[in-house]
Amino acid sequence: MEEPRAEAPAVERFVSDRPVSDRPVSAELARDLAERRAADPATVARVWHHGFAADAVSGGHACTYDDRLLILDATGAVTVVADPGTRETRLAVVQEHWEAAQAASLPARLAALDETSRLAVACRAAGVRTVLELPADPSSGVRRGTSLTEDERIAVDSCLAYLRFHSGARTALDAVRALEGQARRGHRTALAIHACGSCGYPALGEGPWGRTVCEVCAERTICAHDRAVRVLARRSDSLAAGHADDGTACEVTATTRTARVGDVAVTLSTYEGDVVVEVAEA
Repeated sequence: MEEPRAEAPAVERFVSDRPVSDRPVSAELARDLAERRAADPATVARVWHHGFAADAVSGGHACTYDDRLLILDATGAVTVVADPGTRETRLAVVQEHWEAAQAASLPARLAALDETSRLAVACRAAGVRTVLELPADPSSGVRRGTSLTEDERIAVDSCLAYLRFHSGARTALDAVRALEGQARRGHRTALAIHACGSCGYPALGEGPWGRTVCEVCAERTICAHDRAVRVLARRSDSLAAGHADDGTACEVTATTRTARVGDVAVTLSTYEGDVVVEVAEA
């Protein structure tokens, strides 16, 4: 989560573009560097910016000393600026520094990913639901989605499903950081998918969940009265259904647990407090 933003004041900067120590970058190293520079070591204090400290690639740590703000990058480089004076303005300076570092690091971070991940990141940044909708981008080496084999398409859409539903990423940088974090933790970066039986777009699930419709079609359920219906799961695993136009209950849907999406018949069930919408078996 980003820290509260305040306007960063114009400051005079001293920048070292190379590591200033052989020690690993850490909050302790930032404090030691500040204490070495300080006329009064008692003035040294950490400036805590959670996002900056958590970013192992383009983040780092910051401290104040005397009338200066020291920012130690993950690369080991140091930036020293005049202390803007308040917690909010210090965080604003660190935020500005971090955003510039992230933007500068993005091309290299993308290049370090495999092609499947790069295509999934491009899809997330473009806001598409499947790689088949992704246009080619020769400047970044992104292939047109329709040029992929079926296996390649499934791999990219599976990674995209993780980015869309589990990571919260909305930008290319968010997506790259999410994939990097999963890789560091040894966690998966793809979710099982299948083609939605209503629209054909990727839907989550496989095996016993291989008939679920996609998240868009799940919101397009129509009841036996030909009215849009919204369905909720109750704690008792029963269903509550109401007509979308006026909120009146639809007991037929709640009782029969059936509806349709377009011309496709679907069944409704509950799982761990969620409503599951599946294409009805023939």
